[in-house]
Amino acid sequence: MTKFLRCFPLIVLAVLVGCGGGSVTTNTGGSHPAVVLQSIRVSMNNPSLPAGATGQLTATGSYSDGSSQDLTTSATWSSSNPAVATVNSAGLATGKSNGSATIAAASGSITGTAPITVTIGLNLG
Repeated sequence: MTKFLRCFPLIVLAVLVGCGGGSVTTNTGGSHPAVVLQSIRVSMNNPSLPAGATGQLTATGSYSDGSSQDLTTSATWSSSNPAVATVNSAGLATGKSNGSATIAAASGSITGTAPITVTIGLNLG
């Protein structure tokens, strides 16, 4: 019995730690649903690039609780036409050749896109 009494506080502590839940309960008894990413907005200051130039894109996530978050460095970036424009993992686009492409930023199953146009300038000099 003495061993049990010495171990009892540890048993109680283990039970209390193990009883944590996955939702947040308010003082009124309700719980908050999980905040979910609903959309991604992809933007660029100037969506027209000369071939050989770079431009920074940004990805902004909108969430179910009305908040927003910069996802630029955590999104997965891709180009619909890498022969025209490429994009790296930080959202930096590089114009490759004359034409149009769509740049996409994805997080999980949510994707946002933006068009980009690459032009080849005339050198009259």
